[in-house]
Amino acid sequence: MKIHKMKLATTPFEKIASGNKVIESRLYDEKRQQINLGDQIEFVCNDDQSRKV
Repeated sequence: MKIHKMKLATTPFEKIASGNKVIESRLYDEKRQQINLGDQIEFVCNDDQSRKV
């Protein structure tokens, strides 16, 4: 299992953290192609990188 970190702007980050947003879509580029079944995604707030979900 690997943890993949992805940055989010404050508004989408807050919505995901509060549970109001449950889907995040990204372009299937080289970075996203490295995600495998069972891996985890950690979202980091752009404005305050100590905030993670």
